[in-house]
Amino acid sequence: MLDAAEGRSYAIKEMKVSGKRAEHDVFAYVGISTYLDKSIRPFSWYKEIVVHGARSHGFPEEYIKKLQQVDVYNDPDQERSAKHLRIIQLSRHDT
Repeated sequence: MLDAAEGRSYAIKEMKVSGKRAEHDVFAYVGISTYLDKSIRPFSWYKEIVVHGARSHGFPEEYIKKLQQVDVYNDPDQERSAKHLRIIQLSRHDT
């Protein structure tokens, strides 16, 4: 399902990432440069979810600061925005 949603503009790459206690083999979607459009910005709620996830998983503060600098677009669909921001609220209650 994710492959279908992401489309042809991403390549699936297998890589290793370092976690707090171990290294993990993962698959990541990497944007193909010929499809990248630098004028497209993420919705603000998407950036908040990504920053929250990076903090929750102990990513380096330098990386988190770079994420926070990403320019965003405010989602005109307030219901969709609220729905996605609830993900952060729910995850805070789980910790």
